[in-house]
Amino acid sequence: MSGKYLSILRHKKTGISDDGDGRLPNDAGILGCYPNPFNAATTITVTGANEAEIAIYDIAGRKVAALQTENGRAVWGAEGMSSGVYFARANKGQTGTSAAQSSNIIKLILIK
Repeated sequence: MSGKYLSILRHKKTGISDDGDGRLPNDAGILGCYPNPFNAATTITVTGANEAEIAIYDIAGRKVAALQTENGRAVWGAEGMSSGVYFARANKGQTGTSAAQSSNIIKLILIK
């Protein structure tokens, strides 16, 4: 009886790869930012796309900045912003095709 349950567990798919070839998805997503926490500016790196749009949101969900990546990177200079937690969201997709878009969110901490 235990062999039956092990067989079911072994064949269950994970969320990492849906085609079974062992490769990770190649969607645009934020790899990270450096430095974080930061004082004046931080560099945000996006994977899977040389060009993507990055939107910065405050803790209340208001969009406070919009950046365009160049060679997969964008610098956010937070002049005039208050210390606190912000969120960056990277979007890449074909214009007018929402199904082709992908996004990822990362937390940024601004300390002045």
